[in-house]
Amino acid sequence: MRKTVLIATISILIIFGSGLSGDSFGQEVADKITTIHIVTPAWKNQTHEDGTGLFFEIVRAVYKPLGIELKYHIMPWKRASYMVENQKADAMFCVLQDSKFLIPQYPLFVDYTAVLFKKENIREWKGLETLQGKTAAWPRGYDYHKQPQMKGISLKFNEVKYLNQGFAMLNSDRVDFYIDALVDLEFYIKERDIDMTPYQLEIPYGKNTYIGFAQTERSQKLIKIHDTRILELLNSGELEKLFKKWGIPLPHYKMVDE
Repeated sequence: MRKTVLIATISILIIFGSGLSGDSFGQEVADKITTIHIVTPAWKNQTHEDGTGLFFEIVRAVYKPLGIELKYHIMPWKRASYMVENQKADAMFCVLQDSKFLIPQYPLFVDYTAVLFKKENIREWKGLETLQGKTAAWPRGYDYHKQPQMKGISLKFNEVKYLNQGFAMLNSDRVDFYIDALVDLEFYIKERDIDMTPYQLEIPYGKNTYIGFAQTERSQKLIKIHDTRILELLNSGELEKLFKKWGIPLPHYKMVDE
């Protein structure tokens, strides 16, 4: 679940070490914002440790022209969520609309959920009900079992830190399914040239995901800037260029989650 925009060059302030206490966070004058602090996992073509990737470029495209620099730190999903929830960072990527964070009007990305399984173990896919009574693995903190689409489905699950761990569990028959964001699974499979003959991949649903902001007055100002600039970038064609550059489909910005 995770799982918007622009071409711009920027100086990135990288936070070294583990000292993200947030003691100095919020000391800037609210109406004189000079940085936006993003915390996020590392995702292929979306958020790389060196500051490249689609989502980082979107943030730069939105805020850099207004003199707001990107400051980022790579960390696991659960820690990122904790940082934003406790107002120790401004925002994180790929949260759902019904999350505990402040959400912009326009989505970052359409996150399609993918279910991967071995054909010899699961002979027929009948939608999500196929998961009933089975075992699955997914990235730590993604909580697929809590999503509305999974209501009424009971299964045992394991959380993994890295995608390759989930794939290994599937291959060794320790789980029946591996569930993850489609974009991450596709990049993983392509990068490793995995023979998909023994596997079947299904896409049961997709959801708009957003930049999730901390519950602060500062965030409200950042969101207002975001929603204005996203439309400008969309209308100028710059947003589409960024998505094409990173090989990720452009979301429909008029779409609203049902």
